[in-house]
Amino acid sequence: AQEPRSTIRKLSEFLGRPLGPKEEDIILEHSSFSFMSQSNIVNYSLLSKEIIDQSEGKFFRKGVVGNWREYFTPELNEKFNAVYQSKMGDSGLCLPWTMD
Repeated sequence: AQEPRSTIRKLSEFLGRPLGPKEEDIILEHSSFSFMSQSNIVNYSLLSKEIIDQSEGKFFRKGVVGNWREYFTPELNEKFNAVYQSKMGDSGLCLPWTMD
């Protein structure tokens, strides 16, 4: 399970900028899917159609893990995984999702 408050604390400690509970609450609220998907500043709805055409789909879709399967064919997923592995395979990053 993800622990957003714990992650915020680790990040603030790493940066040497401890936060109080109210500041953590604001960060949690502003980083929630529901807030970001509704915020014109974050969801790219203020950009022109030439930059991002949201008539083809919104930048924030459903906020559901694994929803990419509705957009990627197995062949496209294979291509994406190959490019990702060639560019990021030795990065040492541990990401909270699977590549399949």
